[in-house]
Amino acid sequence: MGRTVAQIAKLLEVISGFDFNDPATHKIPKDFDFNFHEATLNSNLDGLRFGLLDPQNQSDEIKTFHKKLKSAIESLGGELVTFKDTRVYPSDQEYYVLFMNSGRV
Repeated sequence: MGRTVAQIAKLLEVISGFDFNDPATHKIPKDFDFNFHEATLNSNLDGLRFGLLDPQNQSDEIKTFHKKLKSAIESLGGELVTFKDTRVYPSDQEYYVLFMNSGRV
């Protein structure tokens, strides 16, 4: 979609907004600012919170990356909030059973 955050922000500006076929967009405030590109020029994250899935079961490489990410966000004034995803996801075997039962094999 883009090579930089600024390019993605411009793309988001183009595709954002009211859509007659999407009831969720009817709730967008009339004064909502769709100038996402301008936000990429700001290096201050004061008061902003970012959610990050707790990497406790991840590789050491991912854990190291998350520590660096947290440090970068906090150095700009933001807060990183980690959370755990306790949902249970089906294993590959369960997906296979679901696939078999769908009559697609």
